[in-house]
Amino acid sequence: MARAEARGSGDSKDGVGGFHPLRCGGNVPGKQVGGLIQAVAKTIARAHEGGLMHGDVHPGNVLIARSGTSSVPAEAVLTDLQAARWRDRPLGPRASLASLAELDQFFHREATRTQRLRFLRAYLAHRARAGGFDGPVRTLLAIYAEIRQAHASRLVRRRDRRLRRAGKYFARMRFEGGWRVTVALRLERRHLFPESNIPDRDRAQWRTILARVLASADGADGMGTVTVDGVSCEWHRLSGWGERLRATLGHSAHRRRFLECHRARHRDRHVPLILGYGERRRGGLTDVTVLLRPAIAGEPWKGEGEHDDE
Repeated sequence: MARAEARGSGDSKDGVGGFHPLRCGGNVPGKQVGGLIQAVAKTIARAHEGGLMHGDVHPGNVLIARSGTSSVPAEAVLTDLQAARWRDRPLGPRASLASLAELDQFFHREATRTQRLRFLRAYLAHRARAGGFDGPVRTLLAIYAEIRQAHASRLVRRRDRRLRRAGKYFARMRFEGGWRVTVALRLERRHLFPESNIPDRDRAQWRTILARVLASADGADGMGTVTVDGVSCEWHRLSGWGERLRATLGHSAHRRRFLECHRARHRDRHVPLILGYGERRRGGLTDVTVLLRPAIAGEPWKGEGEHDDE
């Protein structure tokens, strides 16, 4: 039965055969949410009873068929099983709860805390009826809280590691004149931060923007700003050998602000967004640093020769 409910290995993005990716909120009528919770809890519980280790549990891989009425129960299936493994025995409490913790990181976007707790209790009830779990519910909930916190910590460390390398989220670029710039390509966790009007930019778009802002910073003195295509660039010409050495060793104020911003966002803390930072090296030492931020709405274009000294 569990294998029958864990169907398919194709693309589940748009749904198949009347099934569509799981959504707990949004356009789901309130009267159907309870049935939806029960359907998903039942399917995942049966999959775990059948020994399924899915490997990639998220709402896009939980497909739902709703009848349109509250009297006919919803049906849920698991899909995208390329990474799945089957055991010859039911999953134990820790393996099962780890799978639920993986799913819960996505559920908080779509479901309320009460709905998530109802789902967990429904899942535990299904497993208890099948004889899968022993022990009081309170103990299992404590184990689940511990596992979920550990899973969240792993996710944060994984996101922080992205800051140390180029990839699909961040890019490192070099420009003539000794410039090295790190920029954000994709803004993560948009469901938590009110920045839907700030676009993602690819490397080519950033190169076009940076070529213009760095040209302004190249010949400037002191501090100033320039705005290009929705990006505000703040530059700082460093004074003194000691300040330049500290920046060269990775301790510039602009670099620190960029890292602090994205580490805070990785922990779901809202802070003003910083899009990137850059440094220019001359004679082996950093002598100019820049900080890239979204331009303030209505801020006029400031081209070369129109710098704001601070």
